[in-house]
Amino acid sequence: MDDRTPTRSDPPGDSNRSAQQKTWSTAFTTLCSIIGLLSWFLPDISLDRKILLTIVLLAAIVAVESRMAFIRERGKKIWDRRYLRVGVIGFAVTAIVAIALIFQLTATPGGPRSLSPSGPRKAAPNVTYAWNAFCAHRYLSRPADLVDPKEVAETDPAVDDPVLADDVWLDISVRRESEAELELTGIRIEEVGRNATPQTGVLVRPATGGCAEGTAQYAWRVELDEHPPAFSPVDLNTRPGEPVTRILLPYTIKAEHETFRLYFSSHGCACRFRVVLTWRHGGQQTVPTALPEDGRRFFVVPRGSLPAYRVEQPSDGRYSMIQETLTPSPPSGPARDAAPDRAR
Repeated sequence: MDDRTPTRSDPPGDSNRSAQQKTWSTAFTTLCSIIGLLSWFLPDISLDRKILLTIVLLAAIVAVESRMAFIRERGKKIWDRRYLRVGVIGFAVTAIVAIALIFQLTATPGGPRSLSPSGPRKAAPNVTYAWNAFCAHRYLSRPADLVDPKEVAETDPAVDDPVLADDVWLDISVRRESEAELELTGIRIEEVGRNATPQTGVLVRPATGGCAEGTAQYAWRVELDEHPPAFSPVDLNTRPGEPVTRILLPYTIKAEHETFRLYFSSHGCACRFRVVLTWRHGGQQTVPTALPEDGRRFFVVPRGSLPAYRVEQPSDGRYSMIQETLTPSPPSGPARDAAPDRAR
C-alpha cells in the first residue's frame, strides 16, 4: 500500500490566471520603460522633470511587480480575497503614471499649461532683445588662410553663429503697456546643446574702437559651465569696491520701459541655449518668453587655445588679418561680481 500523499496540481484556471498576470505585468513594465526612455529625448522637457518622471515610472513598475509576486506566492485564496484591492492599486498606479505623462507632454518652458477655469494664460508682455555680437570674436572652423577678412568686416554674425562667450552680451527690454502690475518672476537658461571646447579653427573679430553698451537697469553674469547655468549680479551703477545691488525676483517693472542685461562666461562649454523669462501680469501668470523666438539658439564658445585675429583695413582699402597676442578681454563695462545669486 502506497502511503505517499498524492501530489496536488493547480487547476487549469489558476495556470491561466498566472499566465495572464505575467503577461499584463510584462506589458506594463515595457510600456513604462518606453515612456521613460522617450522622455529623455524630448528637448523641451527640463532635466528635473525627466528625473521626476523616471522616478514615478520606476515606482510604478516596482509596485506592480511586487504585488504580482505576492499574489503568486500566496496562491489562489489570496487572489480571490484581495482581487478588488489589487485592482484598486493597479488603477491608482496607472493614474499616477498617466498624470505624470500628461504633465510632461504639456509642460512649457515656464511650467505646466494652465488648467484653470479662466482658460489659457495671458499673452506674454512686449519683450524685445538685442544680441550684441557685432564686434565679438566669431568662431570659424576653418584655418586662418581660408578666412575672407572682407566678409568678417562687412557682415555681422547671426544669432545662431558661434561667438566668443566673453565678448557678447544680451539686452532684454520689456515695455509695460497698461497700469496693471507687471512682474518678472523668473529667468533661466534652457540648454539645447553642450559640447567641448573646439580644438581647431580660429577666432576672428572686426577691427573696431570698442562696442558701445546701451543703458540697462540690472545685469547678471551667467556661468554656462555650471549645471544648471548660474546667475550672479552685476551692478551697473556703482564704482569698484562698492556693494552690488542685487535684484530680487519677483521684480516689479516700475518704468514704462526697462532693460535687463546678461553677460556670459564659459571656460569649457560650447553651448547652444535660449533664455526663458516668466512673468505675472495683473496677478496672473502669462505665457513665458523664450529668446530667440524663431526657433534658433544663441551659440557661444570658450576662449580655449584657439588663435585669435582681428581684421584691419589699411589705407589701400584691402582687408587683412592681424594675429592677436593677448587674451581677448570681456566687453567694456562694470566688473563682474562673483558672488553666487541664482535667478529664481
